[in-house]
Amino acid sequence: MSGICGIVALSGGPEAASDILRMLGAIEPWGGDGQAHAQLGSATFGHQLLRLSVEDAGPHPMVQAKTGVIASVDARLDNRSWLIETLGLSAPARELSDATIVVAAYLRWGVTFPEYLEGAFAIGLWDERVRRLCLVTDPMAVRPLFYIETDGAVYFGSSLRAITATQGAELKVNETAVAKHLTWYPCMDDPGDTYWQGVSRLTEGQMVVFDPTGMTRRTYWAADPNKHVRYPDDGAYEEEFRALFSSAVKSCMRADGKKIGVRFSGGLDSQAVAGVARAHLPTEQMLPLVGSYFTGSPEVDERPFMKLRTPEQGFVPVYQAVDDIEPLAIADDLMAAHDGPIFGVLTWVHWAASVQAQGQGVRVLLDGIDGDSTLSNPMFASTYVSDLLRRGRVGRAIAEARHANPSNASKAFKSFALGAATAVDPSLGAWLRRRGRKKPANPWRWNFLEPDFVDRVALRDRFDERKNIFGTQQSVRERQLLLRHNAFAFGRVEMMHSLAAAHGVMCRHPFADKRLLEFCLAIPEIQKIRKGVDRHIMRSALANEIPHQARNRVGKGGVNFSVLKPLVASYRSQIMQPDNPIWEYLQRDQVGLGFRRYLDEGLAQYLAPCERVLGLHLWMNQCARRGLGTGQSD
Repeated sequence: MSGICGIVALSGGPEAASDILRMLGAIEPWGGDGQAHAQLGSATFGHQLLRLSVEDAGPHPMVQAKTGVIASVDARLDNRSWLIETLGLSAPARELSDATIVVAAYLRWGVTFPEYLEGAFAIGLWDERVRRLCLVTDPMAVRPLFYIETDGAVYFGSSLRAITATQGAELKVNETAVAKHLTWYPCMDDPGDTYWQGVSRLTEGQMVVFDPTGMTRRTYWAADPNKHVRYPDDGAYEEEFRALFSSAVKSCMRADGKKIGVRFSGGLDSQAVAGVARAHLPTEQMLPLVGSYFTGSPEVDERPFMKLRTPEQGFVPVYQAVDDIEPLAIADDLMAAHDGPIFGVLTWVHWAASVQAQGQGVRVLLDGIDGDSTLSNPMFASTYVSDLLRRGRVGRAIAEARHANPSNASKAFKSFALGAATAVDPSLGAWLRRRGRKKPANPWRWNFLEPDFVDRVALRDRFDERKNIFGTQQSVRERQLLLRHNAFAFGRVEMMHSLAAAHGVMCRHPFADKRLLEFCLAIPEIQKIRKGVDRHIMRSALANEIPHQARNRVGKGGVNFSVLKPLVASYRSQIMQPDNPIWEYLQRDQVGLGFRRYLDEGLAQYLAPCERVLGLHLWMNQCARRGLGTGQSD
């Protein structure tokens, strides 16, 4: 993934070259194969090049003085052949960069050009003739893009670091995003918001246009939950899924001889990616698998499933125990790479995978992220029962409830009752879900927050308005889309990219493929969940690519969150200092109580809140060091 950035003076006149150089310096890890900047009229664009194939060739940024267009493009176009033919481009295909094709598409179709692009991309394009700036990200928002409009100019970049490099001293913290982090409530804000006021991210299928009439935000693509695909039998569905998934994996492997690896957890999704990627490689080329495993109990230890992939099959397993990561030793480096509060233990797991990939010489790292939102996961079972009951399929609903709980008739009855209640009244189903939870309520949900902070962000009103959002979805499709369209989903991808970029590695996500998602949304639910088992179609379609032990497995090992306990303990005294700026959002006495309950008394229900406090502390420390929001320069 290359890094792009730019500054456009909407009121006319070029911006200072020093600003673009600061932005380029901030996204240096995103490149590695050269940097450049260029100016055309009121626009100054920059590019940090990561060249993985000839299609990434420059010049970057691309300047066409005759047409008045300058563009900085980070793209992997998957429909190059169709675009080249349709646009009538005469040069040999291998001599045409993706950036050249993107500019040609804009010149042909104007602001509708993203509708014709397939793949993963982030684009900044300025048309000096009509004074129009187009900022675009791909339909899955795989390639991050951020922007801010301030003092008559627009600044954009692949990373928040590009924005804070010039605007950091003046930025203010977005308190709603802080509340989201502390309460772990992913749907309480606009997914386009970031941790900084005024700085926005482009979400899936989104385009922002600045021109003399103002700013327009438009969605050029959105998944259609009402579209249906019907084939004559299971075999036809499986054949189409196999073709689409194989194409998605192959597209992500475009790297012209650069070493490819897979971030491997042993779960079904990464097993699928590893198996299909292996099939696309020459027999003599080995495929590194990098990953971490938890120890302590069989419920969290994935090694039996990770060991299903062996060197004899063409894999190079490179695994590490999470216990050996030593988060305290890498905390500063990790926070220097990631711009935002950490996401708990999985942040450190992603960091370790990037280190392992770098050690193996991997430049492109595939992963199985988004398999649950693209297909289904076990949480969708009761939603499926509700779907069946609303359609009058009582017998099948009873059967699915039984299959989801084959050894527990009481749980099967509760699953059916929950589905029936949701079918009658979604709010009733949500109430039953809350009543049926076995885990103790989060004791810190309100007590540890500063009351003035709760009032400032209208937190209680937000909770009241959207507390049932996960329990009131009317279909499996809506649940799929909800999992994808929230700030945590975007933040997780951004985190993975920033940590990988710090090690010269590019992440790619085969499940985040528009064509694959459209198909998986449109197929009947019985292809997603059957006999209580999720991801049915993938288990059947990839029978030759996934070992049968993994294919027939239901569920996956959990996460041993206690791995970060030593880290929390080491920062405890630092966090509790009276002058810590986090007390703007938190009650110091309640945080101290939580630390005692978790660290001294071992009460697990205080674990997640403690980690969230730690994440906020580390981020705000990093902001202070860089002079963000303090009136100092970054």
